[in-house]
Amino acid sequence: MASSLRNLGLDYLVGGSEAIYKLLDLIENEGTIVGAYGSGYYSNMFFGDAHVIVRNIINEDEKTIEFRGLDAHSKSNCIWNLRVAPMGIINADLDDNTDCMCVFCKPEGKSGIVVVDVINANVLPSYLENDITKLQMVAFAESVHYYPNDDAYTEAQPVESDGNRHLLSDGLIMPYGYLYNHSEDRQDSKKDYSKDDLVLIKSTVKGVHQGCVEVGADITEGAYLRILIDTEYGPLEIVHTLDQIEESERENIKPGAVVTGLCTLTGNAAIEDYENGAVFDEEHNLRLLRHSFMSGNAARSEYAFTEDAKLYFESPENCYEGRDTILSFIYDNSNREDDLYAYIASIVSIKDDDETPPEYEVGKRCIALSNDEECDYEGIIFIDVNEKGKITTLSFSTDSRYDFVIDA
Repeated sequence: MASSLRNLGLDYLVGGSEAIYKLLDLIENEGTIVGAYGSGYYSNMFFGDAHVIVRNIINEDEKTIEFRGLDAHSKSNCIWNLRVAPMGIINADLDDNTDCMCVFCKPEGKSGIVVVDVINANVLPSYLENDITKLQMVAFAESVHYYPNDDAYTEAQPVESDGNRHLLSDGLIMPYGYLYNHSEDRQDSKKDYSKDDLVLIKSTVKGVHQGCVEVGADITEGAYLRILIDTEYGPLEIVHTLDQIEESERENIKPGAVVTGLCTLTGNAAIEDYENGAVFDEEHNLRLLRHSFMSGNAARSEYAFTEDAKLYFESPENCYEGRDTILSFIYDNSNREDDLYAYIASIVSIKDDDETPPEYEVGKRCIALSNDEECDYEGIIFIDVNEKGKITTLSFSTDSRYDFVIDA
């Protein structure tokens, strides 16, 4: 965290335990609360263009708030659409509101991956493979260099044993840390999984902007630099202070220059529909439940239910009451011996017969459960929500009259 604040010219805010406590107190009292799924929440505060986030969880047993960490970010207009890669979240317990490092790919599913530290991560209902996510992006420079043009960049690269210079393509983002740590040829003693989020970037500078920092009445224009580039994933701002760049290269920080080096990517999830936090309605609750069924993390869905929510099996006569009962049902199914798969679906038709028609109509959204990847469906989950979007009933049905179609 201190290294990220350094890029924003704010590292003095965590210069000792007393300074950290003052910062936490300031953000908790004056920041904006962003609600999350599970037991956590975020306090967000902008210091001019700089953005600092406090992660907390609520300990219901002890009736206390527990600090989970600080994150840093920066304003930008760089929005990326990303698809969650098969590896998904690689370091976090979402229910514990720890920092969240996730592997993404391009939305069209083409080759290549990128690792992003997701800020305000728990405002999104799901991080399962192929989930589409929108993030506001920034790159924190770890070690970057500037060259006046592409020819100068080429000349600066060493000639390898094969007689060639190994050059990076313009707009490249390579998941350097992830590839290094997850190589089968790498010795375990040389791996540092905390560096999985290091990426190697090379691009042409499109714009140079001053990062403004406001702390109380103190306003510092140009506290850090915001370097706009284009990448294979979309536009991106690299942030760093002038002091982080070698003095001989500072005159190269201008449009048209080439920038390359190691960075960490951060993406703010609390934007657009999620600006004010987690959303509770039928569609989001279904995505949240699917994530709980597939990940085994039933607790993350806890606050999507009312305390007196009911669980129905096949009929209203077969009813169990209470949120904890439903969470146990989710946990037991997601942690059983055979594999469980869950798919968001819609009812498209209902078979006619002489019996009483089923409870739900065509168009109802649901979750189809399967015990293997071959879509051997064993039941359908329906939910009903109240005016606040919280789940009041969860119904498990094996009624064969329902015909459903899985979302593409």
